[in-house]
Amino acid sequence: RQGNFEPSPGSSQNQLSGSIPLLPSTLKVIVVTNNQLSGPLPLLNNVLEEVRLNEKLASEKKSLNDQASSNRSVLDMHQSSKIEGLSSAISLNQRFLFTNNLFGGNIQAFSHALEELELCKDFSEAKELILKKYVPRYLWDITSAEAEEFIDIVKRRFN
Repeated sequence: RQGNFEPSPGSSQNQLSGSIPLLPSTLKVIVVTNNQLSGPLPLLNNVLEEVRLNEKLASEKKSLNDQASSNRSVLDMHQSSKIEGLSSAISLNQRFLFTNNLFGGNIQAFSHALEELELCKDFSEAKELILKKYVPRYLWDITSAEAEEFIDIVKRRFN
């Protein structure tokens, strides 16, 4: 009876009222190792092994949903993805926020800072420029949310 489920003893408990059968709690699985395949196929009775259904399902691969939930969220991936240019990555709201809170309302200073930061080779050079030029000139609170957000955008540009 290969390929068929065989109900465990007490099969009347495996059925609901009516004739809808439930899955058995034990299922027969054929396990054939490589050294058994070298000659003729062994008798099926010798290789049948009982495996509980929950053990069989537990050993299977994770679903895509389970894999995705264990990985980073879409927001995390978006926030850490590399950006091509600072100007294109900064939204209009962020432009107003950074201009008003970090550059004293001076839009030209903000635009000039973005141009200078674009010319940097890597993030360490850009961070040094920010710390040595813009923090002292505009008296930034480097721990403020605006400054951290601006530095994160600059970091995304170079990572």
